[in-house]
Amino acid sequence: MIVSSEEPALTVREFVAHICWMNLAKLRSRNRFILQQTTRRSAAVVQFIEVV
Repeated sequence: MIVSSEEPALTVREFVAHICWMNLAKLRSRNRFILQQTTRRSAAVVQFIEVV
């Protein structure tokens, strides 16, 4: 990830994301996933889904 030195990236426990779900199985709230960003992996839980 490339960020500005004036606005460094933050480490947070929760965030909002816009995703494009392309699996045949439906994305459901409270499902657990492995979230990967570059080489780092973390456990993740979907708290709620807002359909746009």
